Amino acid sequence: GKLGASCSEEVRSAFKDILLKHSPHELDKDQKLLWAEELEATLHDVHGGDTKLIKKHLLQLITALKQNSAYLSKFTAQKLVSMSPSELGAGTSSVAARSLLVNGLVGWETYLQRAIPQLPTESPWFQSGSSCRLVIVSFQNKEVYDAFTEAFRGVDRVTVIDGNILHQDGGGYLSDAFLSPANTIGNMDGGIDRIYADHFKWPYGRPYKDVNPLQEAIDSKNGQFKQLPIGEALLVPVSYKENHDLNLKYAQEAKIEVTPSVRYLIAAPTMVRPEEIEKGSLIVYQAALAAFRVWRESATSHSINTVATPTFGTGFGNVPPVIAARQMWAAFVDAWSE
Repeated sequence: GKLGASCSEEVRSAFKDILLKHSPHELDKDQKLLWAEELEATLHDVHGGDTKLIKKHLLQLITALKQNSAYLSKFTAQKLVSMSPSELGAGTSSVAARSLLVNGLVGWETYLQRAIPQLPTESPWFQSGSSCRLVIVSFQNKEVYDAFTEAFRGVDRVTVIDGNILHQDGGGYLSDAFLSPANTIGNMDGGIDRIYADHFKWPYGRPYKDVNPLQEAIDSKNGQFKQLPIGEALLVPVSYKENHDLNLKYAQEAKIEVTPSVRYLIAAPTMVRPEEIEKGSLIVYQAALAAFRVWRESATSHSINTVATPTFGTGFGNVPPVIAARQMWAAFVDAWSE
């Protein structure tokens, strides 16, 4: 079903099957079936049948059950649904396991053990003086904002803001390029890409709409109907002459100043389609590294000084903010240390 829409019977049945698969092993077969039915019904009622909210809550419960099954099997469906992340982890015997569970970091343990890299003093980033600037934009998410603020703390000319990437006052800088954690086929009908497409007055692209400039760039590089693999990035020009009237109208209606100077989109896919990024993967790092490399290589030749980027992986990808921030920081360090 469409995310955000009311659950169909087919979707509800699928949710029950998922819950049954992850039901506490302490229960017998009949108890597991009853448990799954009651929990699905409770989730449905609590969230008013909203598929997106149910799915998000369901994933949280499944993660908790994997770590804490014996403890959670004692509670009713109503109690389980009402529990906070901290309460769901309360029965774990290991403090470390509980911390991972409460903070949504189960599956990322290996990455968390990595040392956090440092940007060397001889990095071209420092040598570039005031010419290059990075604006990292979270949107109405304090956890994401805090994680990226901590990861990039103390680095000259890097600003983390909580706001709208389209607004000129986002960080107070005029951006020369936007970064996009795109999908591999260049479709732009969802997430931040839809915001970009609407702003640039671009079609959303194949397979449902007319081809867009990002897909044209992918076709030109890799062949028609091919994909831009994860770990690669493309620099795509944006023509603001064609969009001037649209942008002016948008700014007047919203009573804001819209960044007029964006001349490029740097697309670096993080997924094939909108879905959760695999736990423990380096996809955010790989995509961000490709994007930052393209920026660095084009900074002088294309006068790309200020770049604004969303936080890769924290939307559809469902990557924990601290992991996404660390991986983007590592990518930034590597791109500006080569």
